[in-house]
Amino acid sequence: SKEIPLGDGINGQRTIARSHSDS
Repeated sequence: SKEIPLGDGINGQRTIARSHSDS
């Protein structure tokens, strides 16, 4: 599963988008 940093997320951190919901 790839971890792709999309930018600033909810808590001021980078939102990580995964190819699958690894959780």
